[in-house]
Amino acid sequence: MIDIATKRKAAGYSTQEQFAADLGVPRSTVAKWEAKLAEPNITSLIELARVFKCSVDELLKEDVSA
Repeated sequence: MIDIATKRKAAGYSTQEQFAADLGVPRSTVAKWEAKLAEPNITSLIELARVFKCSVDELLKEDVSA
């Protein structure tokens, strides 16, 4: 799984609150994803791909250079 915090910041979201609001999830959910305590469900993965302008496959890869 990609580093969501890095991708979030690169996408222009300085706070988890802003990001969570755009995705329609609680801020605590984003915090858990970023701390790797939980993984996004398929619906959230689709939204993450939309926000990050990438494919779901890219999100799931451990090493995107592979």
